[in-house]
Amino acid sequence: MVELTIIGPDRRLERTGRKRPEKASPLSADPFKLDVSARRIKIADIKKENIMIKQVFINLPVADVQKSVAFFAALGFSKNPQMSSDAGACIVMSDAIFVMLSTHDGFRNFTPKSICDTKTAVEVLISLCCENREEVDGLVAKAIASGGSTYDKPEDLGFMYSHSFVDLDGHGWGLFCVRET
Repeated sequence: MVELTIIGPDRRLERTGRKRPEKASPLSADPFKLDVSARRIKIADIKKENIMIKQVFINLPVADVQKSVAFFAALGFSKNPQMSSDAGACIVMSDAIFVMLSTHDGFRNFTPKSICDTKTAVEVLISLCCENREEVDGLVAKAIASGGSTYDKPEDLGFMYSHSFVDLDGHGWGLFCVRET
């Protein structure tokens, strides 16, 4: 069983092999609200029957759809032509994760709010779990070679390895892998 412990004021997660008594549960009556007073999250405590989501579609505004499609293709991801047009493209990251790239005008059809200027502010950080350290490093290297950037160094916490990149439009992508013990 994997157990993660929230430690320190920065709310960092640390893997531990200790088991908690079964009577204490980190889940409240609401399965989507975490009781942080428990300070521990057991992956096995999350009830699968409460999770109804089958796929995730991340919608991102981009300055140039074709350049963004080429960027993600260079990282090894494909475009779903059935869900793509001149105004937007669907990038397939896995069987369950898709990124919808829309022109700024197209994106404005989905929200009355202004689009974040990613040169000066962060709108979202997207994290993806990879198979291993080599996949993390490989994707970051491909992103940088394709015009992306990074603002940090890889971090090895022993149980988890992570690094990140920023795409052509300033969206932050965190990549990590967790080592099983």
